[in-house]
Amino acid sequence: MDDYNPLLGEFVVQGVTQLGGYPVLDCFIVGKIKQTRIYLQLDHINSMFGKADYYVAPGYPYRDSVLRFGLVWNFFS
Repeated sequence: MDDYNPLLGEFVVQGVTQLGGYPVLDCFIVGKIKQTRIYLQLDHINSMFGKADYYVAPGYPYRDSVLRFGLVWNFFS
């Protein structure tokens, strides 16, 4: 996995630390009632069940599980 250098603002190639190779599972449900759309989304489900060692880059952990709820209401059809 490439390392992130915040001073340069870019990723750099490194060969010291080996991280990654894990799946990231997301789930979402979408529904529609007349003019309203509702969605429910759960991001990074597998972080709730496994150990918390998910990294985006060495020293930068991946985000935890997030539950998102959305509502879109069209006033005019």
